[in-house]
Amino acid sequence: MKSMYLYLLPLFVTTLSATAQVTDKSLEGRWKLVSYDDGFAIIDVEKDTWIKKDQSEGLNKTYSTRCTPYEGVVRWSRESRFEFNDGVLTILSDGEREAKKYLLEFKDGKTYVRIEGEEDVQCIYIKDGKMHYQDEKDGMQFVFAKAE
Repeated sequence: MKSMYLYLLPLFVTTLSATAQVTDKSLEGRWKLVSYDDGFAIIDVEKDTWIKKDQSEGLNKTYSTRCTPYEGVVRWSRESRFEFNDGVLTILSDGEREAKKYLLEFKDGKTYVRIEGEEDVQCIYIKDGKMHYQDEKDGMQFVFAKAE
């Protein structure tokens, strides 16, 4: 799952932008992944389901993540936490902690996150109490809710 972590980290940082300027204070605390859109499907981590995005059919069918390529990712997502505190993003997963410094940047009415050691800068915003993280290049979007 390390490769999933490396893929999600830059994407996580991208989505927090559009509605209001995000601050260190608004990010502070632990977050859990509740859903994401990988471009092919919308995955609901809490319900353990996914919906294939198929423009040609016009109708979406809901599937269980069990015994699909999404099963492992959903299990990892359900158990992992992202913690923002004092300019540091710590990812807690599989009993391990990995911490990296982050910096918020404001440009053209959006908030972007720059993670130490990462090349891409990602857009991030909070809407209806949920943090959205979007990879503007790939169109992937991740949605996080506050974790207990």
